Amino acid sequence: MENSALIDAVEANRTGDVRELIEEYLSWMKSTHPDPSKIQTVLDSQGVAAELDNLPARYERIWLATVNDEAAGCVMYKRLSATTAEIKRLYVRPSGRGHGFGRRLVEMSIEAITAAGYSEVVLDSDPELGTAIAMYERMGFEYVDAYNDNPADDAVYMRLSLPNKTASSTSSSH
Repeated sequence: MENSALIDAVEANRTGDVRELIEEYLSWMKSTHPDPSKIQTVLDSQGVAAELDNLPARYERIWLATVNDEAAGCVMYKRLSATTAEIKRLYVRPSGRGHGFGRRLVEMSIEAITAAGYSEVVLDSDPELGTAIAMYERMGFEYVDAYNDNPADDAVYMRLSLPNKTASSTSSSH
């Protein structure tokens, strides 16, 4: 593939590119989903418009995938509790699909979330996003009960337990 990279969007001052990607993603979801009003209800409940106006806002890390320095995909995560982080807004443009960006972006998030000391990562998704859900399953995510107040009653909730860095470092010192 051409010159591709995964970069920290905040450090690279590329949050505008992330905003553009997320707006494209949301527009795509509303135009292709069987129930666009449900998508709008979910987005409104999550305060997405304000979130995009204030990136990075509550997100601890935001990554951008690029091809020839053009934005191709993104993902971000935020803290939910002292032990749990949530992955949000994974999107890869159609032109960037098929090159493993989605998986690489999620892997980068998981590595950073683990390094930050969280013990689990969660996400919610729409059941229409079968390709993404299948990728999460292959990566070891398991289905769980709702952990937030997503108004979509068919939302998919998933969780991945992370290695306990404290336990592994403690056991190796004995």
